[in-house]
Amino acid sequence: MAHYSLSVTAFRVFAIACALVCSPVLAVDPARDNAVLFNWYYGAAFGSGAYRVGEINTFVIRAPVSFRLREATPQQWGVRLIAPITAGVADIEPDDRDGIPDTLTALAANVGAELEIPMSERWMLRPLATLGSGQEFASNKRAAVGVIGAKSLYRLPLEPITLDFGSSLVVARARTDELREDMGELALGLDWMTSMQVNLGQPASIGLTAIQYWYFRKLKFLLPNSEEVAVRAESEIAVSLRFHKPHILFGTEVDRVSLGLRAGNGLRGISLTTSFPF
Repeated sequence: MAHYSLSVTAFRVFAIACALVCSPVLAVDPARDNAVLFNWYYGAAFGSGAYRVGEINTFVIRAPVSFRLREATPQQWGVRLIAPITAGVADIEPDDRDGIPDTLTALAANVGAELEIPMSERWMLRPLATLGSGQEFASNKRAAVGVIGAKSLYRLPLEPITLDFGSSLVVARARTDELREDMGELALGLDWMTSMQVNLGQPASIGLTAIQYWYFRKLKFLLPNSEEVAVRAESEIAVSLRFHKPHILFGTEVDRVSLGLRAGNGLRGISLTTSFPF
């Protein structure tokens, strides 16, 4: 009965997310809605850190809250409830405010389900769906966000190093009162944990990560002067410290701290993350 209840809950989240992502909504003039100056999907997916688009600098802190409802085994799928919380502050340079406050503050919370399907001893497939809501406090406007997709992780142990190959495909929709944004993301990543170690109270390995993102229907950022920056691709390079004994933070297993640089056409950022995002 418990397994049935978990399956029904995961299916409902997936179905509602599909309805939000796939429902037809007409986009209208963004006018003076400050909420459209945040890309609600990118802010939540970015992690913690800062990024710059046009003349807007955005600072983000993300708490990767999750709860494991069932462990994945060769005989059964695993189920995780994911509920990340993201806080963001956008700093707009004086020449581009156009009547908009110099600082905008936003908070977003998402809830969803992620299945863990063991395809083999080394390969894990993770379908996911999330629903979320965000609020920009200066205008008191809200946004709704729906995401559906799947991630894949293949681990290749080559003692004394480890290579992880990740891929993901997601589609998302964000809606405010004034605007609808649709986008899709394809990502491919390589995570290399070397044999080099340091001791920070406990052993940790040094690693390198490279991820390439492609955005179809483009990742769009609206600027205060109504101009638009459309990002079609983005690259990330990160250096990691991977702990031999993972820690638990916000219910999530944290096995590393990674500092990354991200760059795309019109976009620059630096991020701090606690996992290989696949």
